[in-house]
Amino acid sequence: MNNSLAKTGFTLSLLLFVTALFFLTIDLGRVAALVPIKVVIPTLALLLFQLILDFVPGLSKKFSRFEKVHFVQSEQHEKEARVVSSVFKPEESLVARERRAFLWVLSLFLFIYLLGVMVAVPLYTFLYIKRCAEEGWLFSFGMAAGMWALIEGGFDLMLRIRLYEGVLWTWMGF
Repeated sequence: MNNSLAKTGFTLSLLLFVTALFFLTIDLGRVAALVPIKVVIPTLALLLFQLILDFVPGLSKKFSRFEKVHFVQSEQHEKEARVVSSVFKPEESLVARERRAFLWVLSLFLFIYLLGVMVAVPLYTFLYIKRCAEEGWLFSFGMAAGMWALIEGGFDLMLRIRLYEGVLWTWMGF
């Protein structure tokens, strides 16, 4: 299957999926449908436009100058590029990068299983920012504290939801 046909097929499958979401959203109440409709309608429009570009090569060439254009060049964008390049070293093979990313995701699940959500998410955030993003101690700790405050404030205090507490504390008798 050539690349153009695969790209068109993917766009078409996304269009069908989003169209199904649109029809499922119609029966919802006015308030419940508000957010899905605000997302689905622009997505449908963009997917239809992309499908037209896929089928009309002349029109596609006219709009090709907008591909991979960074409309906003900022210090934040450059910092994000440094983070990505520091996380995935260019000399690493694709398999090594995939293995590394998989191990980070797996470690989050392991942390949650052992320590619970309240401890695991801030700890994971701290380790990931410190190790992969190579940020300073203060920034890493601040982000981890922010994650803890978000979880504590949002789930525990506001919603009164007890999150998974982990098995390590049970094993230790707490």
